Amino acid sequence: MSDPRTPPTDDPAAGFQVPGASFSPRTYRGLLRRVVISTAAVAFVPLLIMTVINTLGYRQAIKDEHRKPISRLTSNSKRTVEFFLQERESALRMNARSSRRSDIRWNR
Repeated sequence: MSDPRTPPTDDPAAGFQVPGASFSPRTYRGLLRRVVISTAAVAFVPLLIMTVINTLGYRQAIKDEHRKPISRLTSNSKRTVEFFLQERESALRMNARSSRRSDIRWNR
């Protein structure tokens, strides 16, 4: 509903006025500041979340890189010792089977 005393214009917002609002440059600066801060927050919050997630992932990867060589070394050493003991046990069993009790000397 337009005022019949005002001439019609092509601008649809020409007759739009907010009671108690001033559209000064100061108001636009405040609005601009809020828009910039909101845009920055929307951009940086996911970035910070991904940074934390990646940092935790990299820490875990570095721990794994330190643990795996130690685990591999331990496993290899265990297999080596087991193989040595099996070899000695087989040699003793073969020696015990091929010898008589009277042939075995006890060194005391």
